[in-house]
Amino acid sequence: NIFVSVFLVKPADEVNPAATWRMGMTELQVNPERMALYIDVRAEPESAGPQDEVAFHLRVTDYKGDPVLAEVGIGLTDAAALSLAERNSATMLETFFGRQNLSVYTASSLLNNADEITANVVEVMGKLAAMQDVYDCCFGGGGGASALPVFARPRSEFVDTPYWNPTLLTNEAGEATFKLKLPDNLTTWRLDARASTEGRAGRLLVGEETFDLQSTRPLLIRPVTPRFFIVGDQAQLAAVVNNNTGRDISARVSIENAEGLSLVNAGASARNIRIPAGGRQRVAWLVDVADVEAVAPFFVVRSDDYAFSDASISPVSADAGGSLPVYRYDAPETVGTAGLLREGGRRIEALLLPRDFEASAGQLDIIIDKSLAGLTTESLDYLEKATRRYRECATAIISRFLPNIVAYRAVEELGLAKPELESKLDSLVAEGLQELYSRQRPDGGWGWCSSRESHAPTTAYALIGLAEAERKGYSVDASVLSRAQSNLRRQMMTPDLTAEPWKLNRQAFLLYALAHSGAPEAAGGAALFESRERMNLDAVAYLALALHIINPDDHARLDALTQMMRNRAVTRATGAFFKETYQDRWNWSSDTRSTALVLNALVKIRPDSELLPHIVRHLVSARQGRGAWSSRQENAWSIIALTNWMLASGEMNPDYTYSVRVNNQALTQAAATAEN
Repeated sequence: NIFVSVFLVKPADEVNPAATWRMGMTELQVNPERMALYIDVRAEPESAGPQDEVAFHLRVTDYKGDPVLAEVGIGLTDAAALSLAERNSATMLETFFGRQNLSVYTASSLLNNADEITANVVEVMGKLAAMQDVYDCCFGGGGGASALPVFARPRSEFVDTPYWNPTLLTNEAGEATFKLKLPDNLTTWRLDARASTEGRAGRLLVGEETFDLQSTRPLLIRPVTPRFFIVGDQAQLAAVVNNNTGRDISARVSIENAEGLSLVNAGASARNIRIPAGGRQRVAWLVDVADVEAVAPFFVVRSDDYAFSDASISPVSADAGGSLPVYRYDAPETVGTAGLLREGGRRIEALLLPRDFEASAGQLDIIIDKSLAGLTTESLDYLEKATRRYRECATAIISRFLPNIVAYRAVEELGLAKPELESKLDSLVAEGLQELYSRQRPDGGWGWCSSRESHAPTTAYALIGLAEAERKGYSVDASVLSRAQSNLRRQMMTPDLTAEPWKLNRQAFLLYALAHSGAPEAAGGAALFESRERMNLDAVAYLALALHIINPDDHARLDALTQMMRNRAVTRATGAFFKETYQDRWNWSSDTRSTALVLNALVKIRPDSELLPHIVRHLVSARQGRGAWSSRQENAWSIIALTNWMLASGEMNPDYTYSVRVNNQALTQAAATAEN
C-alpha cells in the first residue's frame, strides 16, 4: 500500500490577511500477488521409518510458473512439538508486502551486544557438546540388547528438529535437493520451506510452503513411563503396541534391562499378545524401585514369525541411554550458625537428628567456614555466575563488579592481594563499565532491564558502582558520572507530611548515591532527616551513611539514626536481624537486605557497637544453601557489609582450633590462622 498526501497553502493577499492551508490524504492499495514465490515439495520415498534416508526435492517458481533462483530456509520439525504453540511470525508475503501503517520507527543496532551474544553461544555449545555421548545399545546381561536381533535394537535418538538449513540455494531450474536420515521419532515430520530472491533491481520475491511426512513402522511400540522415580516407589510401566499392517499379528512384548526394578509378585518380564489388523494393545508391569541412582529400562516387541519388530527407550528419558533418575524422598533444609570468640574459651554447636531417620532416605552435609573471608569469596563466585544470565539488566552488571571491588580493596588493605585476583577484577570492571556506558539513557539515567525509561533506583545503584570503581583507581568517564548525578538531582523532592513512605525511602537511596559519588546534597539530607520516622530501615541506613559522608561530626543526627536502627533489632538464638514494617517493592526492600544495610551503616558510623557480632551471626546463617542469599540485592549488600566488618573487626588474623564430631566420633580437627 502507498500513502499519498497533498498540502496546499494559499498565501495572504489583499482579500485574505492571513495564509490558509488544507491537507488531504489517501491510501492506494497494491496487489502483491506478483511478488509471491511458489514452492513444490516432493519426498522420496513417500513414506519412511526411523533411521531411513529420505531425499526432499524442491522446485521454486514465480507467479507465471517460471523457475526462480532463490535462497530457501528449511526446517524439518516434529509436528507434535509445533502443535504446542501458535506460529510466532506472520507469513513472508504479509511481512514484506502486507499493509503498512503510516508511521516512522527509529532503532539502533548497537543495542545488540556482540560480546554478550558470543558468550551465550559458547555457553550453549558447551552444554550441547557435553550431551554427545552416543548410546551404543549394549546393556549386557541375558536380557540386554546384545541378546536381540539387529532389527530390534532400541530406538533412542529422539530429536525435535533433525534438519535446519537457512541457506539452501536453488539452481537455474529453480530446483534443490537435500537428504537426511530420520531420527527414531514415530511422528509426522513437518517440512517448513521459506524462500526469497536476492532482491536486486526491485525484484524481491518471497513465499513459503509446508509438507508433511509420516515416520512409522508396521509394528511399533510406545513406552509409557514416569519421568523419574522415588526410592521405594511401586510404579506401573507400560507399553502400547500398534499394528499398522493389514493382518492380525501374534507378538511377544518384553521389558529389558530392568536393573534397579523388580517385578511385583515375580511377574513375567515378557508377555504374549495378539493385535488385530490396524489395532493396538497396552501391556503393563508393576515394579518396585530399588535404592539406585537411575534405571534404564527399554521395551521390545517382536512378531512370532520375526517379520516385524520394534524396540524403544522411554521418550521422556534423561539421555540417549534411556536413563530415568531415581530420587530420594527428602526435603532439603539448611541450618546455619555463626559466632565470634573475643577471648579464650570454648563453644559447642549441636545438631540433633531424629533417631528413626533412615540413612537411605537422605544425606547430611556439613560445611565449615573458618572465617567470613571464605564465605564472601564463595558468595562472590556465586553472584558472578548468577548475574551472567541477566546481562540485559543494568542492576545485574553492577552487582557483578561492585562487591568485587569492595572485597578486593579489603584484600589490598590486609596485604593479601595477588596478581591473578587483580587481573580478574580488571576484566570484570572493564566489561561492566563499557556495558553501563552503552546503556546510559539520553537523560543520564539507566533503565530497569530492557525498559526504555530511566529508573531512579537503577540509576542510583549504577552511580554507586561507578563511584566505587573510580575510588579504586579505574578511569571512569566524568561525563557519565555528571549526567547520572544531574538525573538524580532532577528527581529530588521536598519531603512533607503528604509524601508517600516509598518516595521518602527512594529519596534516601538517591541522597546516598549522590554523596557516595562526590556530589552530596546537605540540604536534602537535613530535610529528609525530619521525616525519618516514616521511613523503612534500609532508607534510615542510607540516610545515615549519606549524612556521615557529608559531615562525620554531625553527632546529633547520626546518634538519632543509629539509635533508631538499634531499637528495631530483633534478637534470636541465631543472632540479631531487622524486620521492615512493610516490604517496599518499589525500592527492592527485603528484611535480609535491610539487615545487611544496617550492618554496613553501623560498621561505618558505630564500629564499637555491641550489636554488630550478633547481626553478622544472623546474616551468615541466613544464606540459602551454599554461597547465596535469595536475591542479587541481598547478595551484593551482604558481601559489602561483611567485607567492611572484616576490616573493622580484625577477623583476618584468627587464632583458634575447631573440630567436628558425629555420634561422638571425630571427623576433622584443624586450626584457623592468618595463613589459611
